[in-house]
Amino acid sequence: MQNIIWNNDTTSAFIGFASAFIVAIITCIVQLYIARKNRLHSEKQLEHLLDEQKKEKLEKANDKFQAENNRFYNGLIDEIQCYERLLNELHYINNITSFMVKEFQSKGVHSFIDNNIETIVGGVSLPADVAKLLGSLRANIDLYNAALNRGADSDVLEELLKRVHSLIGYINEESFNNYANAQASLKRHEIRMAERVLED
Repeated sequence: MQNIIWNNDTTSAFIGFASAFIVAIITCIVQLYIARKNRLHSEKQLEHLLDEQKKEKLEKANDKFQAENNRFYNGLIDEIQCYERLLNELHYINNITSFMVKEFQSKGVHSFIDNNIETIVGGVSLPADVAKLLGSLRANIDLYNAALNRGADSDVLEELLKRVHSLIGYINEESFNNYANAQASLKRHEIRMAERVLED
């Protein structure tokens, strides 16, 4: 009888231990499943977050590129339009100085030279060679007008007039070359932009 009780107790203990072991294993499996599911969910969230950050960075880079592209494009357009306006102004200055050098030299009569170069150039960023020549032209026109206003001798006025007149040739040549370069740059830029649009 004692053996039977002992066997029953042993069997009960074994069943209890086995049950506890099975419950522990099931609990462990469930916890591993939940942990795996949570890890996969976290990985998906992280992947989504990284995708969003990547997309945001791409959008910012694209916005920056578009802004720089627009500045470059608008700068080229401004430069080309400036050369077109400058051509008329230089033609006027060339005509008036040429006429004064030839006609008024013998008579000793001079008139003021009006110019709109500063207004035409305005805030346009021109290449250094043209900008320097235009600055020199404006300075020499100002010197001529100031000398005329002070009643300077005809020789002084003629010398200043010749300087103004000679600068126009250099400016026309540089302006023409830079205008052609700006036109070519604009064409290349527009081709690149068209290719980029087609790729997108």
